[in-house]
Amino acid sequence: SSEGVEALAGVYGLRPRMLDLSMNEVGGIGLEALTHSGALDEVDDLRLIECRIGDDAIATLAGRWSLAGPESLYLRDNAISDEGAEALAAAPWIGRLRYLDLADNPVGPGGRDALLRACSPDIRLVL
Repeated sequence: SSEGVEALAGVYGLRPRMLDLSMNEVGGIGLEALTHSGALDEVDDLRLIECRIGDDAIATLAGRWSLAGPESLYLRDNAISDEGAEALAAAPWIGRLRYLDLADNPVGPGGRDALLRACSPDIRLVL
């Protein structure tokens, strides 16, 4: 639940390299709490499959990490549309990503094209 994720975000010194919260109702509030807590600052592999995350939370996430963002980002089966995909494409760390999974989200051609322009040619992009 988002309350559980908010509690996790409050754990002092939490700095995982890999975090998998898939199939939990993280929601936008939970993801924003994690993002603002700094708990994601050193995460290389973030898995948020089927977590009820939308565009606003993705925009917050995209703007939070420095250039040392994740290498793998699993966002399958959420509520991420072109707006969220475009926010990801504008993230300063987008070139570092090697794997991005946005399958089963309502991302259309505009979001897909923004990602293809912004991402490294080496990325494995799943839409």
